[in-house]
Amino acid sequence: MDGRARVGGSSATRSTGSSHAESKAKSTACRRCHARKVRCSGGKPCAACAASIDGEQCTYPKRDRQVKLSKSYIDGLLAENERLRHNRRIVRADAPAAVVDPTSCEHPITGEQTEGPVRNPLFDDRPWFYHISPSDAPHHVTEAADGAFATRFRQALSDARLSHIPRTNYPSDDAIFLLANSHCPLPSPGRARFLLMAALKTVSECYHVVLKSAALEDLEKFLQNPTSGDIFLSCKIWALLAIGEVYTVRSVSPGLVFPGLAYFSQAMKAMQVTQERPSIESVEIRLLLCFYSLSSNKRFSAYCLAGSAMRRAIVMGLHLNVPETQLRDRAMREHRNRVWWTAYEFEHLLASKLGQPTSVQDVDIQVDLPSSLGLPESRKGDFADPEYLIARIKLAKLAGQTTRSLYGRSAQKEPFSQRVQQALKDLQHWVQKLPGHLQIYGWPLSQPMPDHIRYLHLSFNQCMIVATRPVLLYVLRLYKDVWKSTTPGSEPQIPENVRALADACIRCSRQSYAVLMEAWVNGSFPTLDYLSTQYLFSSTTILAISAFLGGPSSSKDEDDFEVGAQLLAELERSGSFAAMEFCQHIVAMKAIIREIRTPRQVEGNSTARPSGATATWDPGIGFQGMDLPHSGSFMTAEMPLAEPSLQAFLSQMDSNLQLMDRSILDDRMDGFYLPEDPTPTY
Repeated sequence: MDGRARVGGSSATRSTGSSHAESKAKSTACRRCHARKVRCSGGKPCAACAASIDGEQCTYPKRDRQVKLSKSYIDGLLAENERLRHNRRIVRADAPAAVVDPTSCEHPITGEQTEGPVRNPLFDDRPWFYHISPSDAPHHVTEAADGAFATRFRQALSDARLSHIPRTNYPSDDAIFLLANSHCPLPSPGRARFLLMAALKTVSECYHVVLKSAALEDLEKFLQNPTSGDIFLSCKIWALLAIGEVYTVRSVSPGLVFPGLAYFSQAMKAMQVTQERPSIESVEIRLLLCFYSLSSNKRFSAYCLAGSAMRRAIVMGLHLNVPETQLRDRAMREHRNRVWWTAYEFEHLLASKLGQPTSVQDVDIQVDLPSSLGLPESRKGDFADPEYLIARIKLAKLAGQTTRSLYGRSAQKEPFSQRVQQALKDLQHWVQKLPGHLQIYGWPLSQPMPDHIRYLHLSFNQCMIVATRPVLLYVLRLYKDVWKSTTPGSEPQIPENVRALADACIRCSRQSYAVLMEAWVNGSFPTLDYLSTQYLFSSTTILAISAFLGGPSSSKDEDDFEVGAQLLAELERSGSFAAMEFCQHIVAMKAIIREIRTPRQVEGNSTARPSGATATWDPGIGFQGMDLPHSGSFMTAEMPLAEPSLQAFLSQMDSNLQLMDRSILDDRMDGFYLPEDPTPTY
């Protein structure tokens, strides 16, 4: 009784004093400051968030007022809820059933399945596994990968169960082990200096891994005494030499070892030492090994190395600001900060490409972003433009968020279309916040674009493509169903939101293709660089879909697809492992397209549509003035986002977005991706 009296008295006190409490409300800390248990200055963003990577996402919790409700009122709400559910089931039962291909949807969608947390409606319920060999364990395929998307494209066009093409093009573990246990002769001093300069230019132009001045000094020490016993110094030099050789070789003769692999094998000896107290050199070496692994198409190895670098950086406290009183050297403090952010970017970049999770939450990161303030003039040559690095860091974060939100298998509270909208809004905000010297507004395609600017905007385009290409694949499926129907002149019913997203995907692919072609013509396309090859394959795949859909620009897209395929074949002949993998997908795509389309000579036009098809896709219909990537004059990163149709999508409220989700679900989109055959064939 006393307890109840105390509770009641307390409640009464709160009730009678509510007006006083409201007039003297306590200030609320933002979520980040509350999690860190530090004083919040208020404002949006607050002072602490403004100095961090999360400054644009400084949010405050909504204060939840507690009100008394009678039990009868709550029971009435629950009863009304149940009546609405019952009526909804009756309406759906009386409605005519949609025609669904039994091979593309194993389980019908019910009203209950669309309530509560939802996943991406574009995925099958089961995770995707495949076998490389009958005796091997099944391997997981993540939907965010470019190879997986190419497989889904082929599956969308075919009524047969087509299997995924496994990735087997990379240096074998046995080859690396043998090279690591063999004598590796040092290059001549002149050759070593040449390779080191090439490596520093390649790595330091876009990332911060090592201090250039220190690396040059370390090379001279290494050349004078290769057996000094400093394993981390020697492994760092071996790793830099490996990268330098990859980026100075134009082609690899058949039968020869992949460039830099012998040096890489020597550098991997650093992995044999597990330091109880990691050094910053151990983090640098893993980042260099990660960079090289990616060029040799060992993506999982690169992801693991980036994660290992992150773990060591966390143990060292690189994710925290070291007090100036404990490290007075401003250049070394900045070096620590930038090495952390490079590890962060590497892991997020690879996690987004592989559809894998990252190892640290942003709320745990309390280190300053890159800055040049206070650096001695004599040391500024070791540090690149901080604004460029910050732009890359924030874009890597957005790439990870997009992959996790749209491709993750965990349930999400927000509808799929709302998550796509948020991803595109974040990317639009990123473009708008770019400093002027990093923009490519009005950049003439006739002038060579600096490598670091090119990579930045190709990365942005790839984020846009990854966010929108599942919807483009959905559109392809709708058109395929129309082409297969016997009703002449029928058109698929595509919501404007869906059309806008598919248009944006095609436009970004055209932009990336144009930038890459210009780099190839100017001789600045690195033969063995993984990212350039991946972006070429990604854009070429989207151009193939655009060409297949038809429309006024499909002829140009088909021509560009053929050129892109030829360049990938050229890279394959030059020894690129990534191109070897992607060319297998290109060959498979061409084969399935040939099977189902009418040859041009018979059809009398340049589209790749099947025989009898009348419905065509026109990306940018009504916005012909925005078809700039085909004109070859100017490029802007905001161009796809500036489309009126896409701007309308980005400005819509949540209630309007639900119409898009309902369209996808009504078309059984969650059964679109065919499950893999338990007995795969290749």
